[in-house]
Formats: sequence, structure tokens, C-alpha cells
Amino acid sequence: MDDKFKRELDEFTASAKKLIEDIQLKENLEIMQRELKIIYDKAAEKFNEVKNDEELKSKLKEAGNTVKDKTMEAATVVKDSTIKAVENTKEYLNRPDVKEKIDNARDKTKEAAEKSVETVKEWFKPKGDKK
Repeated sequence: MDDKFKRELDEFTASAKKLIEDIQLKENLEIMQRELKIIYDKAAEKFNEVKNDEELKSKLKEAGNTVKDKTMEAATVVKDSTIKAVENTKEYLNRPDVKEKIDNARDKTKEAAEKSVETVKEWFKPKGDKK
């Protein structure tokens, strides 16, 4: 696994923790889920590149089967870990307490937006029409 991919995975993990604490929880978790899908796709692509690269296979055979096996194991671990992270995110989003928090946040956001609209409407009413 190359360092750039590992750095991207580490950066994503750090940002994922911050997203969970954000006010717009559901939107951010959906973004996180899409990002996990992208990382999963990259991991699968890397796995397939390693698996199908004949030159690499030849070099790995020259270096020894142990190195080849460990590389394949690492790619599989990344792939499996990413799949597990996606599953955990889905489970988290489906927990009743999380759904309740998302609903509460949505309701409060809607209330705030409605109050803002009313305030703006009041600003634009002629002076004689104000309540």
C-alpha cells in the first residue's frame, strides 16, 4: 500500500471523527459514506492493479513468495476494513438515538429557517401593516 493512500486514509479517518460531532450530522455522515465508497473503490483498484500486474508478479516471485503474500494480505485487510467502516456507518445512521438526533436537528433547522423568513417578511412590510 503506498504512503499517499495511507495518508489519505489517515486524513479521512481524522476528518470522519470530526464530522460525527458536527451539527449537520446526517449530511456529514452521508458525505463520509460517499468518501468511504471512494476509498473502497481506490483500495479495490489498487488490489486489482497488484493482482493483475504481470511485471510486479514477476518481481515479487524473484523477491520471494512471502513478500507477495504479505502484500496481498495487506490489500485484503484495507479492503475488508473499508467495507466494515461502511457497514458501521450504516449501522450508526440506523440507530434510534442517532435518528432522533438527526430529526431534532432537522426540526430545529426548519424552525430557525421559518423564523428567519418571518423576520425578513416583517422587514419588508409597509410600516402601517406591521403587527
